Amino acid sequence: MEDYQFVTKIGSGAFGSVYKIYDQKKKKYRAVKKFKRRFVTVEECQEEIEVEVLPKLKHPNIVGLQKIIYQDELLYLVMELAQTDLARYFSQLRKDNVILMEDQIKKMMKQIVTGVLAIHEKGYMHRDLKPENILLSDDNTLKIGDLGTAKKLSEQFPFTNYVSTRWYRAPECVINSTKYSPAVDVFALGCIMAEMYTLKPVFCGSCAKDQLKKYCTILGTQNFENWEEGAAVVKEKGFILDKYYPECLSETLKSASLTALDLLRSLLQFDPSKRIKISEILQHDFFSQEKN
Repeated sequence: MEDYQFVTKIGSGAFGSVYKIYDQKKKKYRAVKKFKRRFVTVEECQEEIEVEVLPKLKHPNIVGLQKIIYQDELLYLVMELAQTDLARYFSQLRKDNVILMEDQIKKMMKQIVTGVLAIHEKGYMHRDLKPENILLSDDNTLKIGDLGTAKKLSEQFPFTNYVSTRWYRAPECVINSTKYSPAVDVFALGCIMAEMYTLKPVFCGSCAKDQLKKYCTILGTQNFENWEEGAAVVKEKGFILDKYYPECLSETLKSASLTALDLLRSLLQFDPSKRIKISEILQHDFFSQEKN
């Protein structure tokens, strides 16, 4: 890391920390992810999912990997530096009392969907899509970041049952299913799109049971009950919803157009088999009406 000067810490998590650094050779600022754990061998580093997947994902809507550095049993991923992420961007818009117009939402969602589609086409699912993991570059391009929980589509069940941040977690993961698919990313896209209209999380559950209730409160109890597998699991676990909730998505997102609501209902289907496919999203009427 002798070619880089550490500037400031950007964030941290269970994996380690992310820093803003200065590339003294290229005369550019970068971001570096420094892993907390120590790696005795290079082979151990290669087992990290981001070391495996990021070099394969050269795409304008995915954060770019610049270099992988293994030094003194520590692993560093040097990446392009973003100006902010969507969570911070939404927060700033709220403070400034500014809303996103629907045409802006279309452009933003198009970039995010394009990035997720690229990840799926390379044979992976992200599994932790949320505004904090969608970065905004200096030229206002949206880039998907933090693939630390990505999973190969070719891997066999069972998968880890705890994936994604609760407020963006697909119902099949909320009920602790270990048999899930890339449809979990599609549901998260629906949560993110809904948030673009409110500029704050829409489904804020405090626990698994409350998360399911939050979904039913807005998406409708009937839509949940039509998902036979999920309804059966919930009944078995003794999760009892205290009342019947009609669908009220349009009341929750008052500024959303009819085509936007139609897309959101397709993204936010309880039953993953009925959810719109990632490859079909950009063909939806919501995007065909986008202004240039």
